[in-house]
Amino acid sequence: MSRAGLRACSTFINGTIAPVKINLKNAIALFIIIVVLVVVIYAISILSPKGVDWRIAYYPAARACLSGHSPYYKGSLLENPIWSCLLLAPFALFPEAISRAMFLVVSVAAYYAAFASVDVPRKWIFLLFLSPQILYGLNLGAIDPLILSAPAFPPVIGFVLALTKPQIGIGYAVFLLVEWIRARDFRSLFYALTLSGVGILLSFWLGMPFSGRLISAPWNTSLFPYSLPISAVLLFISLRNRDKGLSFIASPLASPYVGFYSWAVLYMLKKPKYILTVFILSWVVYFAWYFANV
Repeated sequence: MSRAGLRACSTFINGTIAPVKINLKNAIALFIIIVVLVVVIYAISILSPKGVDWRIAYYPAARACLSGHSPYYKGSLLENPIWSCLLLAPFALFPEAISRAMFLVVSVAAYYAAFASVDVPRKWIFLLFLSPQILYGLNLGAIDPLILSAPAFPPVIGFVLALTKPQIGIGYAVFLLVEWIRARDFRSLFYALTLSGVGILLSFWLGMPFSGRLISAPWNTSLFPYSLPISAVLLFISLRNRDKGLSFIASPLASPYVGFYSWAVLYMLKKPKYILTVFILSWVVYFAWYFANV
């Protein structure tokens, strides 16, 4: 590829070409980080509980992709577009326990990136890791943190990420579409719709189910259809104020299925009083539900 081509690709993905300085100090720091990560991942693989979602849905589907088979094989529980397997394939190269530990580390980083990308104060982000939604999601091995981190990526990539799980990302996808139209950025609009459209068509061709089986699941916490008007109002406000965090919050209110852990979108606002209120109420609701079902 020519120098101009490389520059264009770098600009498309990163916006700028950032020089990388490599010296002995940086090399040592990188080596220490890698060693610490290896130790942490190994410890997690031994001590942490096996995530149910990761073990029975995402890991087998990613392994199927690596084997050259459809991730939507008979009995597969994957109901996400095909590109979700591309995201998870690097983890599936390793044994299940190691891959689960690696994904947990990446999930923590993704949650942090998600909240930082919508300007949640840094000191409050650490509190959010003690919220029931995030603890529950990390324990299950859910892919929600990858979707919520969409604003941390270039918009076209963020758009595709958001559509990986529409029940928490559709609002942000609409937000980006409106922003591109406002800016008359039809090139990005074309790239995003083409990438996601081809991916979705390929997913259905490979057998992606659209069963709606989770709607009747006992763990479905959706407020649909009563929450639809609230979702519409929040999405309108997010578009008017150009508030990408609020667009995420509008998403589960428009979905007929929402897992409890997916309500982590409620923390995608930068107001500390609101965050603290949601944090406390979440624990109250969680314990009320727990003691009502023991």
